[in-house]
Amino acid sequence: MRSTGSERGAALIEIMVAVVILVASMLGLANSTINSRRAGDNSRHSAEATTLGFDKFEHLRTMLSSAADLTPGSHSDGGTLAPDGSSGGIFTRSWTVALAVPSTGLARIEMHVSWPTQSGTGSVTLVGYLLNG
Repeated sequence: MRSTGSERGAALIEIMVAVVILVASMLGLANSTINSRRAGDNSRHSAEATTLGFDKFEHLRTMLSSAADLTPGSHSDGGTLAPDGSSGGIFTRSWTVALAVPSTGLARIEMHVSWPTQSGTGSVTLVGYLLNG
């Protein structure tokens, strides 16, 4: 049996359609991989930022009430932090101290940890209370 020219043309079209479907599915897989990587990075950074915030809360809890970091107002570490709290990472940490109940010395502390992302800035905010007095 001999193939006619139209049958050969039909086979070429089938191959081209298969290639288009393959390319489209590979692009979808690549996009899905990129999105899952971004979500994983954001989740990791959120967990690291939360740990940095809790670490600072613990540090503040052990300080004397007269320490400069516990005076009412805004404070920061100055510079960037790595996930382990050492300098030179991507995180910035700041906190605001306000007296919640002045007569008791109960202080409200709002801890803010942020980091750069591809779409702007990611951040975690923690709020806690310490007996400051």
